Amino acid sequence: MAEERYPSAEIAEWVRAWRATRQLTYDLLRALPYAVMNFSPHPEFGTLIRQIRHVADIQACYIAAIRSGKMDFRVQPRQRALEQSKEHVEAYLRHLDGELLSTLKELPADQRARLIDWGPRERARLAVPRDFQWRAGGAVKKAYGTRVMQEFLGGRFDAPGELLRFEARDLSADSVAVLRRKLERLIAEFNESAEVDSTLPGRRRTAFGLLVACRPWEFSVMIALKKRKPAGAQAEGSRSKPA
Repeated sequence: MAEERYPSAEIAEWVRAWRATRQLTYDLLRALPYAVMNFSPHPEFGTLIRQIRHVADIQACYIAAIRSGKMDFRVQPRQRALEQSKEHVEAYLRHLDGELLSTLKELPADQRARLIDWGPRERARLAVPRDFQWRAGGAVKKAYGTRVMQEFLGGRFDAPGELLRFEARDLSADSVAVLRRKLERLIAEFNESAEVDSTLPGRRRTAFGLLVACRPWEFSVMIALKKRKPAGAQAEGSRSKPA
């Protein structure tokens, strides 16, 4: 078998590790009967073979992202017909594996340079923005959004470097627009600081969370009190005056 050539030694090493890991998926597909692969422990859970098909769909999105430089999970259709047999899923995976390796072999030098920064002692850093936004209604937000907010806001916010402030006031549309721009600038500065600090040793950094949110809002208790007040005032005014 002719030796495969990749644009860099790092990519070649990744391919070797990828093949070893992907072979485990093929072994699982061949070892388990279809009845087991098509089983789901709960009506709202996908079957095991659907999860493997989903992994393949995500891989297709990554291949497209490597080629275009843009990640978009919405463009990949859900090919559920593939779940009708293990052979269909395996063929789909092998096709995508070939597409992935071909894409990596043809990766231009300028694109390789912006994917990973290689430092001393083979220290690697992703050369792409680490900030992301949850897609409204997306699977990641549905799965983890509530849990992330609960875990983050569950702290006491009384340790050094911690801060929790909540303000609720009446604002005009113009003031809201100004506030929104200032908050977006704060987020940009937070990410810029993270990029600068990413060059520091791990012992000098700590995982840090920043929550920024604003929306038209009023406490439900206050809304309820406002609704009750007119009724109470009317009842007071309807009382007969003493003779």
